Amino acid sequence: MEDPAGIVPFLPAAYDWVWTVVVLLTLAAVVDVLRRRGVAPVTTLTWVVVALFLPLLGPALWFAWGRRAAATSGA
Repeated sequence: MEDPAGIVPFLPAAYDWVWTVVVLLTLAAVVDVLRRRGVAPVTTLTWVVVALFLPLLGPALWFAWGRRAAATSGA
């Protein structure tokens, strides 16, 4: 049932904060990927695509695993 004013009571305002955090995390991951030096362009492109198409999982994977792998590969 929708409120006459157009406000959906089942969608709390906290979802706005959650999506804001997801967007900021995704942007932080993309910027961090692009700032890495010495990483193959294909690897950089792959991580950017993963971060953008998997908005929560992609950045989490980059920060948990990808950064260490990039650092040990000489970046």
